[in-house]
Parts: sequence; C-alpha cells; structure tokens
Amino acid sequence: MYRGQSRQETQESAPRKAAAVAPARTVTTYRVAMLTLASGPILCLVRTLSGRIATLDIDMPFAPQDNATLEIGRERLTGALVRTGEHRAELRTDDEIDIDVILGDPSLLASAGRRALPRVEVDARARIDIGAHRIPAQVRDISTDGIKIYTDELLSIGDEVRIVLKGLERPLPGTVRWCSGDHAGIEFVQRLPISRLNAWLASQAAGEDEAPWSPPIVSKS
Repeated sequence: MYRGQSRQETQESAPRKAAAVAPARTVTTYRVAMLTLASGPILCLVRTLSGRIATLDIDMPFAPQDNATLEIGRERLTGALVRTGEHRAELRTDDEIDIDVILGDPSLLASAGRRALPRVEVDARARIDIGAHRIPAQVRDISTDGIKIYTDELLSIGDEVRIVLKGLERPLPGTVRWCSGDHAGIEFVQRLPISRLNAWLASQAAGEDEAPWSPPIVSKS
C-alpha cells in the first residue's frame, strides 16, 4: 500500500483486480446442432460454449471459412470457422454467446424429447414401404431422429414403415407420428448416426439424386 492510500481503498480495489483476471465461463454441452457452410448444411456436435467460442466435433471433411452459421435450438450463432484438429473446429462468433439463453431453451432439454434435434431441409425422392404396399414420397426435412415427407398416399398415425433412400444401403424402419394433409412425420426406430446422415446430405448437395431413380424393392429379410 503506497503512502496516502487508505486500507479501505486497498480492500475495495482487490475484488476489481480479481474480476479483471477471472477466466471466461466455459460450459460443456454435447448437443447436436446444424452447421451451415458454403458447401451446405451438416450436423455437428457442440462440445463446449464460452464467451465467443463454440467448440465443435465435425465428422466429415470441412474447410475453414469466414462465414459459418451454427443453429443450436432456437439460437443462431455466426462467425469464422477455424480448424483446430482433423475433426475439431472452433466457431469464433461475431457476437457474445448467451450461454444462459441456450441452456435455458426448452427445445434443448432432454425432457423436450427427440423432436428437439435439428432438422435439415432437403428435397429428395424416397419410397415408403408399409408391408407389401410401396408409396413414392418426397423428403422435406431429415434429422438423426426422423424425417418429414410429402406423399399423395394416405398414411395413418402409428403405421410401421420402412424408408428407402438412395445413397443409404439399408431401409430405415420407423413409425408415423403425425399426419397433416399431404405431409407426415416419421420417427426412426433407431437414430441415424450423424456420420451417415452427413454423408447422405453431402451426396444430395453434390446432385447425386438428380439422375432418374426408382427405389429398389428390398426384401424384409
């Protein structure tokens, strides 16, 4: 304490100094989010969130870029995507990340159910099998937990189906959870791994579904 400075002034300045060097808050999340790059949207795993950095696990090749968007729940973060490892990156955001808003978003909580996972809009052909009945359909959006389709055929809530998509080696078993006009939502029996879904999304972005395609007849055995 220098001469002329009171003990009270010294005590008051100490907390301010401590606050100035306090480390930034970092929260571990392990949540699935949608990352939109120049090449198109993919899903990734958000490992941690801090002041202006979201640490991501990305299971497919990606290029660092200045303008990337991360959608986690109802929140949208934008910034530069910087590679930090073969399958690891940081999104260095333009604005401060409101961690409390993200963690408090009901759509991100486990109690909100599987439908809370991010869904990627896509336009691709599919076939829906119900027993021996085969229905042509268009995919409107997809995630690891389910798919939204458009079809002229009538589906019913509770129908057990198998979804055939070009680029996936096996049909995806699922259950119709909702129907609204020509659209229906199907929940997969087992979640589709992020790596498989990202590979399929990449094939759609590359235009591999533009060629004429008739979904193959697949045996249930």
